[in-house]
Amino acid sequence: MSCVKGAIPRDWDICYAFYKEQQMQDEKSEAL
Repeated sequence: MSCVKGAIPRDWDICYAFYKEQQMQDEKSEAL
């Protein structure tokens, strides 16, 4: 995943949202 500083804010938002989603999925799989 390439979240580079200086990226377009909108692209960064998408990247961040994707990252947070991945984190939540990881926590769910750990809880199981």
